[in-house]
Amino acid sequence: MSLLLRLALRTLVARPTLALLAVLLLALATSLVYGLYVSVDVLSSLRSSLLNELAIEVELADAGDSTQTSIAARLTQRSDVASIQSLSALDVLNEVEQDMGESLRDVLTENPFPPIIRVRLNSSSQPAIEAFQSEIERWPGVLHVVYPKELWQKFDNWISALRGRTGYVALAFAIGSWVLVGLSLRAMLRNRSGAWRLLLLLGLRPRELEVTQLLIELFLGLLGGLIASGVVFTAWTLAQWLLATPLPMPGAILAGSTVVAVLLAILAGVWAPRPAKEL
Repeated sequence: MSLLLRLALRTLVARPTLALLAVLLLALATSLVYGLYVSVDVLSSLRSSLLNELAIEVELADAGDSTQTSIAARLTQRSDVASIQSLSALDVLNEVEQDMGESLRDVLTENPFPPIIRVRLNSSSQPAIEAFQSEIERWPGVLHVVYPKELWQKFDNWISALRGRTGYVALAFAIGSWVLVGLSLRAMLRNRSGAWRLLLLLGLRPRELEVTQLLIELFLGLLGGLIASGVVFTAWTLAQWLLATPLPMPGAILAGSTVVAVLLAILAGVWAPRPAKEL
């Protein structure tokens, strides 16, 4: 095995530019393929988190306590409601001022915010929320039923884009990079064909050349996977900084990137005929 390891390393060292190119192309292909998976997974996790923490705000047209108490009681009796929180118009104004970090009372002549009831449903699916909104908005005393529908739709659009046109473009680049990896591997093997032919004459078995090529592919895949994991982690960190929002940590970045890169490197061997057969 030590002989085969030396053969594999010498093959890589003999054409260092091609070896480096193959590693970088593998890293690019892996970053695109695994990065797509991580992006969809992170966005899906954020969307699920949004749904689980979603609070629907029922805005009331009447600021009277009796109206708010009556509607709150009706909401509590519903089987699809998990919990409610009643806020007076003053409570809503206090929340807005706290979020803004400054007082609005010197600017406003009257409180423009209606009283609200925050509702959490047992089911956070979009059909359930839309059915709830459609029904409650018909109740007397209810002004609007509000939930972050636009943000929800943005998540759906982003995920659809990654699974659609954006994903196809990224996969096309990944396939192109993978083909170039195979061609680089083919050139490296052909560069050593004379030495390997001599080794076959000296008693090296063809199967051992197959193992040597596999070792080369594993080495390229490991290096490409390490670089790709760094790229994916850096992109995840940069996305957190740009969005100023903590994002779910993708699981097993190093292991996932390495496995994908190794598989791509081994599959790239289809572009480089097995050395034992070619010799």
